[in-house]
Amino acid sequence: MKVIVHDLDPEEFLKAFPGLKNREDVRIIAETEGPMKKCIGCFGCWIKTPMHCIIKDGYDMPLQFTAEEIIFISRCVYGGYSRFVKNLLDRSVGSGTPFFEIRNGELKHVGRERKEKRYLNFNVYMYGNNITDLEKEMMTGLFIANKSNFGPETTGALHFINDVYKEVAL
Repeated sequence: MKVIVHDLDPEEFLKAFPGLKNREDVRIIAETEGPMKKCIGCFGCWIKTPMHCIIKDGYDMPLQFTAEEIIFISRCVYGGYSRFVKNLLDRSVGSGTPFFEIRNGELKHVGRERKEKRYLNFNVYMYGNNITDLEKEMMTGLFIANKSNFGPETTGALHFINDVYKEVAL
């Protein structure tokens, strides 16, 4: 399964990538269910309803368990993700456990056990006019941290682009 998370206009996105429409092996997550509510830090996704956010707004998504490949397409906002993509990442914290371990000298959440070993491919496309060097540096650090959080076997790359519809091959 491939999951594509984007902050673009959903209709424009499907016009630009018509081959993705109605594919069973691709899940597209965009702001189609209305505004996404912010994570409130209640830990319900760990305790009350493991792996599922208790906020019911149409965006319940434990990303790490639903895909072999995750692609983020986000406008670069001050060296980070757009509001929608950041909220989705925050709301997927329940796909890990509330326990910690040291990995590569950093404190990380322990992942949930999987029956079979899976290697995730995580690619991020950051778009925007005039992305500064400082924003690129900040986003690179964020990408490395996110990739590490997905697990030690995770592959993928960060791309800075100007035009999503010309520079992203899906």
